[in-house]
Amino acid sequence: GITKKQNKYWKKKFKEGWDPQDHPKNDRILPITTKNIMETLHEDGRANHTIPLTQTLDIDGLPPEELPLHPWVFGLALGDADTRSCKVIASNKEDINETRELLHSFGVTSTEKPHYKIHCPGLINIWKDRGSKYIPEHYLLANTDSRLLLLQGLIDSDGCIDGQVDKYVFSNTNENLVEGARFLAHSLGLKNYVYKKTNRNRYGVPNKDVWVLHIYSDTPLALLSRKQKSIELGRRHKTRTITSVEPIDHTP
Repeated sequence: GITKKQNKYWKKKFKEGWDPQDHPKNDRILPITTKNIMETLHEDGRANHTIPLTQTLDIDGLPPEELPLHPWVFGLALGDADTRSCKVIASNKEDINETRELLHSFGVTSTEKPHYKIHCPGLINIWKDRGSKYIPEHYLLANTDSRLLLLQGLIDSDGCIDGQVDKYVFSNTNENLVEGARFLAHSLGLKNYVYKKTNRNRYGVPNKDVWVLHIYSDTPLALLSRKQKSIELGRRHKTRTITSVEPIDHTP
């Protein structure tokens, strides 16, 4: 079928002499040119055309068991582990027991420390070569399961779920880390956007700028039960809006 706006567009074209046989009946969808899109780009001041999101990028990359550190564990460490050693992971009263159970299920031994800290003596410091946290290429280009688990680990650390508008939120003062998370979201076919918060103050003390990533997904992006919620995405979160069509010179 077609939308009301599309139907109105085609009726207008039929009056201009288009063959009625070209009407997109039943399950048929008739392609239109970029010139057609440009001519009908907006209607009533609103964008009139959308395209579907890209599908999950199918990469023949490493599965979870072949990566140096399990991707969910690595994601958790990127968000909540101490930057210098990575062996101490911050948690909280609500999540610490479940976090330790998940770590154990992925082969990581841990002990609980004061102030809801988790000590994992076996963790390796993957970002040691740079001195700051980042996502290496072999994780960004791992297979689909690995990339999803890594993103889930990031959300379970410095992320949350916004139940009011059905989206996941990941925030961090490390711009490279947020851009890495955004790459993962794009590669999984998920609509997202990022923005920067500046001039932040807490109790009168200036804070670092923070980058905030919003991700729309009906696939759970967290393993911790507190951050899970059934999400049903609307059409606008499964498509991208065409906002501009610009003619180009056809001369080679």
